[in-house]
Amino acid sequence: MIASKILIKNIYEFQKQNLIPTILLYPIRYFSNLNALSHFKNNNNINRNMLLNHISLFNSNKNILSNSYSMKSSIKNNYFISNKTSRVKNKNKKLRKKKANRNEMNYYMNLLAFSGASGFMIYTLYNYNKKELNQITRSTVEFIKYHYSNIKNFINLPYNSFVLLDKLELVNEPKEKTLVLNLNKTLVNYKYSLFDGFKIIQRPGLKHFINELSDYYEIVILANEDISLIDYISHLIDKNNNKIRYKLGTECIKYINGTPIKDLTYLNRDIDSTIIIDFDLNNISKSHKNNTIILPDFNGDGRDRELFFIIPFLKIISRKKNKVQDYIIKYGNYKTYENYYKQNHNNQNILIKP
Repeated sequence: MIASKILIKNIYEFQKQNLIPTILLYPIRYFSNLNALSHFKNNNNINRNMLLNHISLFNSNKNILSNSYSMKSSIKNNYFISNKTSRVKNKNKKLRKKKANRNEMNYYMNLLAFSGASGFMIYTLYNYNKKELNQITRSTVEFIKYHYSNIKNFINLPYNSFVLLDKLELVNEPKEKTLVLNLNKTLVNYKYSLFDGFKIIQRPGLKHFINELSDYYEIVILANEDISLIDYISHLIDKNNNKIRYKLGTECIKYINGTPIKDLTYLNRDIDSTIIIDFDLNNISKSHKNNTIILPDFNGDGRDRELFFIIPFLKIISRKKNKVQDYIIKYGNYKTYENYYKQNHNNQNILIKP
């Protein structure tokens, strides 16, 4: 290869001195280019192999570094976990010790209190006679019974024996009857949800019902609800606050074995001229079943017409001088107005459909 290069150099020098014709130089140039190309390819192959070797070395170093890093992180994690577990164990031990100390203290305090009370009892028994001791025990038992009954009555009975004021009766005027109404599932239906809050749906014909019967009855709302909610709903029905005379909540309801019962004797009204309308007969006291008219419970149906149908029947009763119980016994607690219209065929035109 080196000899060919020297030969080509000599030929070019001879050609510059015009000793060799130019035609003879073409084959010499061709062969020289071929040699140069082969030399270039060999050099490229060598460089490529060197690059590949460098890349493989780099990858191997990289793997070694990553493995060392993972090893370090695993060692750190194991160290922290072991520290945490040890701390938790120490905390649990401390808490157990504290609890044990507290239990010991409570035990000794109870023992001391019991011994003091027993000593005081022995001292009092030793000083008093049998008659005096009997008097003391009786008085203590009576004291406990009295206060227990007071607490029980405070929880189970209304706050007062008469929750309504005395009614002023006008001279030479017919005695006004009292109409007691339940709220939820009778006049309205309300539900609470997180998205909508309180959703109140009035029974169809409710405002018409109140406006019509307020001229014939003293209207009272008695419901097992908070008084603020009753005030809010009654204001929606009666915006001027002149149709509904009284609003009574849970504080005016009697509880028997934990179940709320509506007792009309606490209303300070004549029972013979008082009607209560509800959706469930079990909500009313057994002694006042004959004062109760039951309507189907209202679940928000817009096609409900119960309030429209009962208005004429209640107007007829308000004009009668007989007892309210006589009509309810005769026509029943359920579907009272329907039974009345069926038995009195001549008064069928009373049924007003909206």
